[in-house]
Amino acid sequence: MKWRRISNSACAIVAIFLTTNWRCASAQSPTKNNDIQSLEVRWARTGQPMVRPLVNGVDLGWFILDTGAGMLAIAPTAAVKVGLQDAEDIEVVGVGGRAHKKIVVGNSLVLGGVSIRSPRFVTLEELDNPLARFALGAPVVGVLGFDIFERAVVEIDKPNNRVALHTSAPTTIPETAWTTLRIANRLPIVTAAFESNAGEFVLDTGANSAVTIFADAVERLKLLEGRETKRSLRLGVGGGKSQVRGKLEWLQLAGTRFEPIVTDFSTQSDKDGHPKSTIGVIGMGALGERRAIFDYAKGRFALISRTDK
Repeated sequence: MKWRRISNSACAIVAIFLTTNWRCASAQSPTKNNDIQSLEVRWARTGQPMVRPLVNGVDLGWFILDTGAGMLAIAPTAAVKVGLQDAEDIEVVGVGGRAHKKIVVGNSLVLGGVSIRSPRFVTLEELDNPLARFALGAPVVGVLGFDIFERAVVEIDKPNNRVALHTSAPTTIPETAWTTLRIANRLPIVTAAFESNAGEFVLDTGANSAVTIFADAVERLKLLEGRETKRSLRLGVGGGKSQVRGKLEWLQLAGTRFEPIVTDFSTQSDKDGHPKSTIGVIGMGALGERRAIFDYAKGRFALISRTDK
């Protein structure tokens, strides 16, 4: 079987706490209103949204809700607990290269009004590492990605401590607020402008950083010339890659301007299974400042400020 990419960001749980902001909101209880279902949500210390699905009818605990994950993922111990069945071995691509993982299959996965029959999970031993709980501030047993986002309009509103699933986009959002979103390699991609440049970025709610720009774009656009930076390291599945951290003067995404914005500039080749057209990743360091709405079915994305209704 051909390998398929999973998240590089949510899987880097062992090392994330080294560079994160130590804040964690309390859990929000779920509510339901017509076609809207607000989920029980908690925010990792590293900023990612965490929700509680049912796997084979069992609430196993917190899963990261991660647009950067092309596949569902689960901790091996959790997979055994609910009797998921081994299916096959695959090769996945991570930050440090390729790694071999197992695929397990369940009977059902339910999150709010989204129900998936025979869900397939990649097992991540990293989620059973004791450092994961320390890094994220809660025991995390899995990752929910593309399989959820393709089935609902997903709203992630960290400023208001809310995650919601919609059958259709909220009518209160004006048409002018939407920007085009396309899917490639099971990842959401948008165009953003920064300084004197523009390019395609992956939206990654499993990444705690604000912006990461890939090494090929850093070199081609000469983004390190005259820029003050500090060395850092990005870890994930398969190992790690070196990078430097600095600031972009500004970045414009979906009508929202961030200025300045902390940015990681990769110094080693690191496409990691991302589409060739993309030049970087925008994560929760930026998305978490606004109300983010992902509408995969209609190919659009909105980023609403705290003052907008």
